[in-house]
Amino acid sequence: MIIFENSQYLLFLWTIPLIVTIILVNKKFQKKRLEKFSSAKLIKKLTGNYSSKKVKIRNTLIVFSFISLILGLANPKIGTKVEEVKIEGIDLFIAFDVSKSMLAEDISPNRIKKAKITLLKLIDKLRGDRIGVVIFAGESFLEMPLTTDYSAAKIFISNLNTEMVEVQGTEIGSAIDLCVKSFDFDNNHDKAIIIVTDGENHDQNAIERSKEANKKNVKILTIGVGETEPTLIPIGNKKYLQHNKKSVTTKLNEDLLKEIAKVTSGIYIREDNSNFAITKLLDKIKQMEQKEISSQKITEYEDRFQWFFTAGLVFLLISLLVTSNIKKTSSNK
Repeated sequence: MIIFENSQYLLFLWTIPLIVTIILVNKKFQKKRLEKFSSAKLIKKLTGNYSSKKVKIRNTLIVFSFISLILGLANPKIGTKVEEVKIEGIDLFIAFDVSKSMLAEDISPNRIKKAKITLLKLIDKLRGDRIGVVIFAGESFLEMPLTTDYSAAKIFISNLNTEMVEVQGTEIGSAIDLCVKSFDFDNNHDKAIIIVTDGENHDQNAIERSKEANKKNVKILTIGVGETEPTLIPIGNKKYLQHNKKSVTTKLNEDLLKEIAKVTSGIYIREDNSNFAITKLLDKIKQMEQKEISSQKITEYEDRFQWFFTAGLVFLLISLLVTSNIKKTSSNK
C-alpha cells in the first residue's frame, strides 16, 4: 500500500500537460518560422544534421524528470509491515448534570465550565475505553452511546449546557438507571459510571439505583462540583435564579455523592482548580480489569522520496547529455 505524506504537491502534476503542450506548440511555431523565411531546400540544408528523434528523447526525459521530482516532494510511503493491535479498556458512561444550579460561580469560571474542562482533559488521557454520555436534570437523556470515537465525545461534552433539559431538578437516580440500561451486558467488559454533579438531589432513589447498579458490577465514580456553602445561581445580566420571588441558592451535597460511590466500591472526588480529579479518576479506571474491546491493523510505512528524487536527477542529467548531441558535427575533409 502506498500513501503520500505531502499529497498537496501532487497538484503540480497538472502542470505536466501544460509543459507538454508548450513543447509541442514551440516546435510547431519554430517550423512555421523556418517555412516563412526559408525555402524548402535551404531548410533541409540548415537542418540536415538536426536529429528530431533526439529532441523527442530529450523532451521526454525532461517531462519524466518533472514527474519524478513532484512525486519525491509528495514523499510516497510504502507499507512494509502490518500488525494487529488489540485495544483493551472498559465501558464508561459519563452522567453529566445540566441543571441550572451548575451555573453557580463558586468555583472558577463556573461549575459547568469547570466540569467540562476536567472531562475534556480526562478524555485526552483515555486509551481504548469506550465512553458514552448521559445528561440529566429533572429527567435523563442518552446523549451519546458507547463509542471509542473520542473526538465525537469531546464535541458532545463541549456543547453541553443548562438549556438541554427543560424539566429542572437533579434526578441522579434517573441518570444512574439510564446509564445501566444503556450498557451492553452481553460482553464481559468492566463497567463504570462517572457522575458529574453538585449533588443537589431532588429524588429519593439515588442510593437504591446505586445498589441496583452494584448488583450488576457497575462501579460509580462521583465528582462533586461546587462549594459546600450556599451560593446564588446567576442567569445573566446580573440576575439570579428565583423561586416565588426569592433567590435560589445551591450548595454541594458531598454526603450523598460519597454514599453513592461507597455503595459500588467506587470513589468520590471533590472538583477543584487542580488536576487532582483527573489523576484520581485515571487511577481508579486503571484498577479496573481491561478487556479487549476491539482490534486494529497498524501498517508501518517507510519513506521512498529518495527514489524519486534520484530518478528525477538522473533523467535531467541524461537530457543534458542528449541535448549536447542533437546536432551532429560534420567530419573534417
